Amino acid sequence: MIRTGIIEGTTRAAGELFRLLINHPDVEIGWVQSSANAGRKITDFHRGLLGESYHRFIDAPDWESIDVVFLCSPTPGDARRFLAEHDVPERIRIIDMTRDHLSDDGTHDFVYGLPELNRKPMVRGARHVANPGSFATVITLALLPLAKELRLDGNIHVTAIAGSTDAEVETSVIENFSWLNDTITVVNALNHPQVDEVTETIKAL
Repeated sequence: MIRTGIIEGTTRAAGELFRLLINHPDVEIGWVQSSANAGRKITDFHRGLLGESYHRFIDAPDWESIDVVFLCSPTPGDARRFLAEHDVPERIRIIDMTRDHLSDDGTHDFVYGLPELNRKPMVRGARHVANPGSFATVITLALLPLAKELRLDGNIHVTAIAGSTDAEVETSVIENFSWLNDTITVVNALNHPQVDEVTETIKAL
């Protein structure tokens, strides 16, 4: 059984991760951390888990009780700061769900976690994995076969549509179903933050 912990458990990414892990036959969720909400129920933020979980947020990580930790902070730089401020035991594997370790800039040992591209280093014992961005994943998977055949010899135009954001859970009008239904809102049309991630991955191939 793989024991896991989740850092910054109020985000949508953490909620979806929790939903997947709680139904995994080989995973046990040890704890979910949120120092600002310690003691509160996870279902206060992730109502889709009502009846599925009775976990409460804890204030500080309990490293002795887990094998893997997921970093789910929504704010850029938080994952790096967390690792700098906490002495995570070497035996614990880290999966970063943020954008802090996606670039291969020589400052970390995180493997870019796209199995279709980096399956071998991942299954051969990578201890630190950076989870790809959502748009970057679908765009890269679409482009990889063309890149492999050296067919990407001009400008690439992509239109991608997402249902919602994985930012921190907050109530706002644009997140309500009545606003989202049958509506498309343009966001970062020409300078999306995941463009660099896609470019670096394609060049690596």
